[in-house]
Amino acid sequence: MLGSLNRATQMRRYIIIRILQALLTLWVMTVAVFSMARLTGSPLDVMLDEYATPEDRARFAKHIGLDKPVTVQYGLFLSNLIRADLGESLRNHRPVVQLIQERSVASLQLGLVAFAFCIVIAIPLGIYTAVRKDGLVDNIGKAIAMLGQSLPSFWLGIMLIMIFAVTLGVLPASGRGSLKSYVLPAVTLGWHAVAGLLRLTRSAMLDVLDNEYVKLARLKGLPERVVLLKHCLKNALIPVVTFLGLIFVHLLSGSIVSETVFGWPGLGSLAIESVRFRDYPVTQGVVLFFTALFLIVNLLIDIFYAYLDPRIRY
Repeated sequence: MLGSLNRATQMRRYIIIRILQALLTLWVMTVAVFSMARLTGSPLDVMLDEYATPEDRARFAKHIGLDKPVTVQYGLFLSNLIRADLGESLRNHRPVVQLIQERSVASLQLGLVAFAFCIVIAIPLGIYTAVRKDGLVDNIGKAIAMLGQSLPSFWLGIMLIMIFAVTLGVLPASGRGSLKSYVLPAVTLGWHAVAGLLRLTRSAMLDVLDNEYVKLARLKGLPERVVLLKHCLKNALIPVVTFLGLIFVHLLSGSIVSETVFGWPGLGSLAIESVRFRDYPVTQGVVLFFTALFLIVNLLIDIFYAYLDPRIRY
């Protein structure tokens, strides 16, 4: 009884510490994002033409709040952020929260398709290459992993457009419409994640296949399918499932290149547009949204691991 209470207390303490660490990280990111957004220059240079007078610039700066000291601007930004108010876009004159909600749907859909592509390709191939180590399929899997980690996403996207959209004409080159429009950007976005997930799955399976209980199961005469699915796969997928959470966040936050190449109306293209037009509120909102998403998923993974392995709580 006492041991159970101690474990519950340790678990609560661990969760509270991780939440405080996540909040501290988020605060540091607010400082970094607020500072770096202003290093790109003033939005007045983009939004006003060359004929604007100093009075026009001063009037417009006062209208968007740039006439105040930087410390005051950050204080207002932080107080609004606590109330979930990310401000208004300087370019579109719409709430930033509304823009993020609209664009996040497209990014989420693309991320889910790319996530499914990773799982369907990487996990079965990783399992098979581990079982057939040093065979033909294993060598093909190693080549896929190497190319996935070495090919730049923008180059891969352009090559896919040239082959399947321009030369063969079987898939659209850009835009978000039919199911076919998801194929090229999803493959481009998920290709790098396939390489990492394939290597992790293969490595985890190789570690499990060498364990004594697997050898004992084979000596008992159990079918190879039962040995692989019941005794190997269940234990090998523990680190893989944890890694999948980070992959999903990566597919959402790393979609900037894919969305730019394929003209996908998601958060990545919104971030590029906001930087180009020096739209401070939108830039800050998108980066903080990605940061909060990563912290939440990472926190859930840490808590999940703590339940699986009590030693992590210490």
